[in-house]
Amino acid sequence: MPLKNKLDSWLVVKTATTWMAILYVVCLAAYLIVPAGSFDILWKPMIHAFNLTPVLPYVVLGFLEAVIYTIAAVWLFVTLYNQFAKR
Repeated sequence: MPLKNKLDSWLVVKTATTWMAILYVVCLAAYLIVPAGSFDILWKPMIHAFNLTPVLPYVVLGFLEAVIYTIAAVWLFVTLYNQFAKR
């Protein structure tokens, strides 16, 4: 099957860098604004390294969080890519 479109490597680098900068600022802002207890509820189910017992509700919640965060991150990446591609 022939390749339909090739990715422009510089465009992908620019998009990924912008994407990472936005995610970094959002995470930093969340860390500074959200109370520690609430912040733990958002991240502990997804990352079991914080002495959280991996019981079924936490595993399911962690999986759902990972999927939702992935959807948001990919949507942002594609939106940025399309904006840069227009220029």
